[in-house]
Amino acid sequence: MQIADYLGQYANTLANASASASASAQTAAAVTQSVASELTQMQTGAVFEGSINAMDGSKIVLGLGNGQTIAARLEGSVNLMLGQSVFFQVKSNDGNTIAIKPFMEGQTFNPTIQKALDAAGMEMTKDTMDMVNRMMEEGLPIDKQSLASMRQTLMQNPYVSLDTAVTMTKLGIPVNNQMAAQFENYQNDHHSMLQEMNKVMDGLSQVYAKAPASHLQQLNEQILSILQTDEGSTSNAQLFADPTQQAVADAKQPSQAVTADLPVIPNDAQKQAQDAAGIQQKEGVTEQATSQEVTSQEAEKQGTQAADGKEAAQPRQLAQLLTRHQTAQLEAQLKEVFPKAENLKLNTQLTAKEFLDAVARQLEQQPSADKAALGRLFSGKEYHTLLKEVMQEQWTVKPEELKTEHKVEELYQRLNRQMGQIEQLAKQTGMNTGQLSQAAAQVRDNIEFMNQINQAYTYVQIPLKMANQNAHSDLYVYTNKRNLRKKEGELSAFLHLELENLGTTDVSIKMLDKNVSTKFYLENDAAYDLIEAHLPQLQERLERLGYNCRITVENREEKVDFVEDFLQKSQPATAAAKGMVHRYSFDVRA
Repeated sequence: MQIADYLGQYANTLANASASASASAQTAAAVTQSVASELTQMQTGAVFEGSINAMDGSKIVLGLGNGQTIAARLEGSVNLMLGQSVFFQVKSNDGNTIAIKPFMEGQTFNPTIQKALDAAGMEMTKDTMDMVNRMMEEGLPIDKQSLASMRQTLMQNPYVSLDTAVTMTKLGIPVNNQMAAQFENYQNDHHSMLQEMNKVMDGLSQVYAKAPASHLQQLNEQILSILQTDEGSTSNAQLFADPTQQAVADAKQPSQAVTADLPVIPNDAQKQAQDAAGIQQKEGVTEQATSQEVTSQEAEKQGTQAADGKEAAQPRQLAQLLTRHQTAQLEAQLKEVFPKAENLKLNTQLTAKEFLDAVARQLEQQPSADKAALGRLFSGKEYHTLLKEVMQEQWTVKPEELKTEHKVEELYQRLNRQMGQIEQLAKQTGMNTGQLSQAAAQVRDNIEFMNQINQAYTYVQIPLKMANQNAHSDLYVYTNKRNLRKKEGELSAFLHLELENLGTTDVSIKMLDKNVSTKFYLENDAAYDLIEAHLPQLQERLERLGYNCRITVENREEKVDFVEDFLQKSQPATAAAKGMVHRYSFDVRA
């Protein structure tokens, strides 16, 4: 409908219908000018209220809130009734003509929204009305300060959606572009840190192929420096060994150890629930038994050793990491770089970390190594395999290590530090292969998001290192941290695992004192049969630890919705959350 064209008609209507017979044409013109001025100042998207005083086809007379009326033309087919109060939105305004339309948005307008915006001194637009409405839906206050804060948040973070900003504010999570991106990743189940870590591992290995030959040795030293930890000094193990001695060592080389999966109980929850960790232990044994093709008896024996912290924690050696063909390839590449080792054999008893350190030390002693040969060594698949193994050792946690206090915290501190150094390396060298810097930044953002989440909730995802694979895991603890510290009430947790052989495996754990109730949820029949067959052994082990157990297995997936099923249900009690009735207040003095 067009308003400006009908303001002249309004003057005549006002003059004829005025309660005072002495009202003059000058008064009508002045009021007309006032109304016109008020309307022409409205910006596109602005909303105002008018009541239907008269209707004649497409022509209507609108009564405004100040008692004045205007004549307008209604465009389109809209069902209106006499006396109906309708909100209109400005479609366009060029200073002369204002096009408006009824503002319904498919629902009855809530007058509380208008009052809140008026009290906050905000113009009524679709965006501001949606903002207030979403805040009301989530039980947030809509006073002047709260609305101003939310509006500022949205203006400072234009790429963050209204729904995300409101939900994060309700949950007490700081809102910025990086945190919002992580929040939406978690909401959409795209949050696995292990995926981004794999991109970093692949990207870091690939930078060797992009580097100039003259810079390879320096680049290798920089990468090894980043991967250096405080857990011990550099090994002095020898890169090469006498052929006869090495043959004897190869014959005695044991088969790869099997590690059992223990459950993940981090931070505050760890002390209260680590004894219940055996719930997941048998699953790890059977999973590894399948992948290793060992008998169930061997798997059980080795799993017990892992649970006791023996043998399984030892890093794997070259003989376990490389095939015989790969070992021969690597040895040939090394002898091209170090010709004096022609009659020696590669020491396959070295761990991946010991090997990398040994190569670096050997290069320091032979700075004039052939650059082409060095390029073939560093860009070879075998060297990349060992470099990736070192990264996996540092960026994942073995199940048996979770019993060590602060192990997860140390993992995240190391990851955060090393990812920052990798970002700098990628930018400084200009070799951002496969978006290496971006993937490292994603890992850091993910860690910061979990750090913020754990201010009020107990959630962590842990990249687990198993015998032949790395596995993504999520742990949700459904209790507020105050009760967790006081050891009060029931501990309820949910563990989500993604395993190659068992598929998606979910475990629900409830523990009150020494009473433990556990449910396994498995997505395929084979995994269901495997776990069910070993339940008696699991139950027996838990009972030996003094627990009363009830364990069931279901052949279905039971995954947690991060926002709806976990954050919303686990939210610390607040005044708004305790009651069923939400009160909305605004500053009437504004």
